[in-house]
Amino acid sequence: MKNPNGYGSVCKLSGKRRKPFAVIVTTGWNDEGKQRREYLGYYKSRREAMVALADYNNNPYDLSAGKLTFKEVYERLIKERFPKISKSNQLGYEMAFRRSEPLHDMKFNEVRKAHLQSVIDNCDKSWGTKKK
Repeated sequence: MKNPNGYGSVCKLSGKRRKPFAVIVTTGWNDEGKQRREYLGYYKSRREAMVALADYNNNPYDLSAGKLTFKEVYERLIKERFPKISKSNQLGYEMAFRRSEPLHDMKFNEVRKAHLQSVIDNCDKSWGTKKK
């Protein structure tokens, strides 16, 4: 059965794979009028893929969110939360962010507990700064 226009598609990938069905959605158009497409995910069956595509279309989300760096997430936090919190809290978060410099260029979804723990262990400041 054909999906509606702009809905996305499910395709079967070649070869012997554990998850051969891919869900692809259009994220925009380039200057030449061609589609920019991104993979939403890979699934074991066509049925699972169609359910995932339907869930995405019921509540679409930003696919580029998985590509954000630690620094970009912090910048979003500043825009959304900083007007609502006190000045002392703002200064505390800024200090904690400066102390976490090794994480700034990492993708946020690749930051693990060990990375955060190493930043805390290498910080020579007080407990309050480490807590932030």
